[in-house]
Formats: sequence, C-alpha cells, structure tokens
Amino acid sequence: RRSSVRRSLAPATAAAAGGAGGAGSAATPASVAATPPPPGTPASVASASGAAGSSGTPGISASSSGGDGGHVKVVCRFRPQNAKEKARSGKMCVQFSTDKERRGCQVPLDDSGGVLKFNFDRVFDPDTTQQEVYDVAARSVVDSLFDGYNGTIFAYGQTSAGKTFTMSGPDVDHPVLRGVIPRMVATVFETIEEADENIEFTVTVSMVEIYQERIRDLLDPAKDNLAIKEEKDGTETNIYIAGVTEVFVTEPQHIYDVLKAGASSRAVASTAMNDESSRSHSVFMLTLAQVNAETGNSKSGKLYLVDLAGSEKVRKTGAEGQALKEAMKINSSLSALGNVINALTDGK
Repeated sequence: RRSSVRRSLAPATAAAAGGAGGAGSAATPASVAATPPPPGTPASVASASGAAGSSGTPGISASSSGGDGGHVKVVCRFRPQNAKEKARSGKMCVQFSTDKERRGCQVPLDDSGGVLKFNFDRVFDPDTTQQEVYDVAARSVVDSLFDGYNGTIFAYGQTSAGKTFTMSGPDVDHPVLRGVIPRMVATVFETIEEADENIEFTVTVSMVEIYQERIRDLLDPAKDNLAIKEEKDGTETNIYIAGVTEVFVTEPQHIYDVLKAGASSRAVASTAMNDESSRSHSVFMLTLAQVNAETGNSKSGKLYLVDLAGSEKVRKTGAEGQALKEAMKINSSLSALGNVINALTDGK
C-alpha cells in the first residue's frame, strides 16, 4: 500500500438531485463479457422514466460536476424474468435497438400496430453484465471525484426491478456479480495506488437510510432521526447530515465491511412482488480529500451513491398494515424527487 495513503480506523459499507452518477455528470454502468446474472435476478437500472416491460425497469442516473462536462446521464436496464413471471408464461414486451449506440427501445402496442419509443443515454438488455453497466454508467464519475468534484449516482424504478442488485449486487465481494458501489470503491483505491507519491489521501465513508421521512444512521442505528444542516462558507453553502457516523478507511475491504454492516441494518420486508423489498432509500457517501505534500495544495470531492426504494402499486404488492404505511411514504418521496427533476430540467 502506498505510504501516502493516510491510515486510520478500520471501518465496519443511486437521492441525488439530477440523475445518476456523480454531482454534475451522470454515469451509467456497462458490462463486459462476464457471466450474466442467474435467471430471476433483477438486472435493471435506468432513468426516472424507464420503459415499461414485464421484467420491470429501474433507472440509473449519474451526474458529476466535472470530467464529463457537468451533465446528467440516464440509462435504462432491463432484468431477466424471475421465476414467478416464467411460471405465468410471461414474455418480454420490449424490443431493443441493435445499433452500436444502443440508446433506444420500444414497446409494441396490442393490436393497434403502433409502438411506444424510448431513448436514453444507453439501454441495457437482460444479458448485460454488472461490469458493462459500471463501465458505461459510473466509471467516469470516479475521474471527476479525483479532480475535486462531487458526484451522484442513483437507481430508480418500481419494486423488484433490480435496483439493489445493480447498485450493490448480491455479494459485494463477488468478482462478477458485485454492483456499482463496490466497483467504484475498487476503482478509487486503484487510482490512489497509481497517483503521484507526493499526494496524501484521506478516505471517509458514511451510510444512512431515509425511512418514513426520517434519516437513520446505518452504521449506528441508535441515531434514527438525524437532521440535515446548512452551513455558509464564504460564497458557498455546504449541506450535511449532522451527527452522522464517519469511518476512516484505508483499503477496499474496509469499505466492503462497512457496506455489509449498513445493509444488515436497512429496513426490508417481504411483499407479493419481492421477498426482500427495500422499505427505505439508502445513501452511501464517500469523501476523498487530497493534499499535495510539496505544494500544500488541497482539494476534495464526495460521492453520493443512492439505492432508492421502489415505487409500488398496492394491488400488486399486497402491502397492508406497516408495509402499506411504508409504501405510501416511499411513493410520496419518489413523487417529490420527480418534481425536483422536472423543475431542474424545466429551463425556467
């Protein structure tokens, strides 16, 4: 390990305004020729307006302030059919473009002969690998992070669409099936290892969930109603979560342990559409600070990686009691996020 990486404590592991990816430039993952997810595994990531399909469509949006030019990228990922859909003889109702760019998809309308067409920065079909999604959607956001910019990536879609699979994967240690977050972590430390030896890096991470409109610290669950604060620093306004646990990390495995600890504390429940339905929005935050030992120059950037809870139709999920209350809060918050995105793209 590089001596310039500051060592501290060992740790315990897609909602951004304006798309998936880093702050300012959105990114969506692209997979290389690795083993595809097993049948029934959700594999969709997409934008706030994913195309409809029997397998569901989550959206990933990425944005970052630099590198990519400060824009938002939106991609749409379709997962394979799950066991229930296959048992009902379900069929994929989406047709994918076959050109090199792979930006479009369409849904034929029954009997009328018409089609609904959708365009994104990239469309990933059910055979897309985790690596490909990462390379296309998220990799460039890490470059912006090292340039001192913030970045955000979030996954959006209906329940059981594959958002958590895309963002975290079934196992953060799995070399093929791990998701966007563990892959970004690995890239961050690979970049640190290759950096100028005069640069000293400090990496800290935090993880929270937004459950029924309360912010809960997933690394210290006793902190279950954290407040968002605003602080003026000259001409800049900094927004932060007061009292959130920050863990200093020195290697990827430390962060993987943090991810596992956070995931084990997250609120989940079984519904008719998903045996492990996320009942909260999770936000993983990574801060990278750099100091040049020769010049004294410093800069920092922050990643916000968000796995949103899925939108729900109660008649499909069968939610009742506490799960119904959770669904109402989830849908309400996603509607608010949609309003924010529409306002940002309004041009007024």
